[in-house]
Amino acid sequence: MNISEVIRLLIIALGLIIGGLGIFHQLIVGGIVTRLTEGDEKDIRLYLMTWITHGAYVSLCGILPAILLIFYPYYEASLFTTLFILGIAIVILIIHIGITGLKYKIIPITLEFILLIPYSILIFVYYILNT
Repeated sequence: MNISEVIRLLIIALGLIIGGLGIFHQLIVGGIVTRLTEGDEKDIRLYLMTWITHGAYVSLCGILPAILLIFYPYYEASLFTTLFILGIAIVILIIHIGITGLKYKIIPITLEFILLIPYSILIFVYYILNT
């Protein structure tokens, strides 16, 4: 087993964990926000939609590379293109979380931030090693 295969397995495992965390983020936080009674209804809807879309974005960034690496062969051009674009999307998400999310010390956001940093590094290292 070479280093590329190890990185591939790490991306799959970490991607499934991050995807599960994103789904958890959508379901649990969405359920909690619907219980809020403070504030205007529009504010609650906006808050709910931002949390659910954030969870969906994290789910997509975690599950899509894992599924692609499971079902596509090693040297498929579309695999590397998608991984590169998703790597950039994850870096943008990391920057966004670093600027806006960490100041509130919300545990799901902090956990996503901590997991997404090595995940994006693994995706770019896999891309560099195999292209």
